[in-house]
Amino acid sequence: MKKVIIGLALLGVIIFSLFLIFGNPFAGDKKVSWEGKIDGYESADEMEKNVNIIVKGEKLCEDETIVLDSEVTNDPAGGYTKSSFKISEVIKNSEDDRAISVGNTINISEAEFYDKNSKTTYTINDYENMKQGDDYVLYLKHADEGLYTTAGVTFGKIPINGDETELEESDVNEQVNEVINEAQQEFSE
Repeated sequence: MKKVIIGLALLGVIIFSLFLIFGNPFAGDKKVSWEGKIDGYESADEMEKNVNIIVKGEKLCEDETIVLDSEVTNDPAGGYTKSSFKISEVIKNSEDDRAISVGNTINISEAEFYDKNSKTTYTINDYENMKQGDDYVLYLKHADEGLYTTAGVTFGKIPINGDETELEESDVNEQVNEVINEAQQEFSE
């Protein structure tokens, strides 16, 4: 009986040690939303006037996740998901950007990324990455050479496969959802 108690105690110590070393295998992934300063828009018309590129197309895939490490903490300092987007229609290209033409695939910087080390999904202003295979109208700005980002982070991504705005209902997102709904009505006509 004494050996059984010692064996169970030893097993308990080993399991506890493994939890400390490797973490809890039963814990799910976490989600953290950072609030970022963005260009806000009162209407879809205002957003259209303030961007030089508007395209319609389909998200093909997520190419890679970029995680920018903090020099101070173990948490990421930022990051993004680089996605491929195939253009089916050019609505506006006042920059005469050669990459912006029907049939071309462009790279989009999406404001949601997954950090494997912390098993955490980080997002800016509740942005959710586009869904692969779905169609969107994107109001774009240049982020970097060959990389574009949506205007106003959450404002510039308009899903056109359904009525959803893809943003959680909240006071913070109310204006964003109104602008997205307005743009959806414009592009469904």
